[in-house]
Amino acid sequence: MGDHSGRPPQQFSVKLTAKEKSEKKGQTLCARLPIIREDVPIAILFRALNVCSDKQIQDMMIYDETDTDMMEALRASLEQAGEVRTQE
Repeated sequence: MGDHSGRPPQQFSVKLTAKEKSEKKGQTLCARLPIIREDVPIAILFRALNVCSDKQIQDMMIYDETDTDMMEALRASLEQAGEVRTQE
């Protein structure tokens, strides 16, 4: 948004959240977008931006492959986005 629009900037955040009780315990990465009222798994956001493969998402998100906590959180997000495979 341009500086001269007169509207306040919209907030975007990424957070680490607990998984739902019905799933295995652990954490997942979710994004909060201004126009969407629910948290969106980060993998769905990447696929909407045309980063479609799990490997591409992993390479962009994880710098240290020995960070097992981050790997598990991203894996959970990828599982939640399992049915979403393309930008459409």
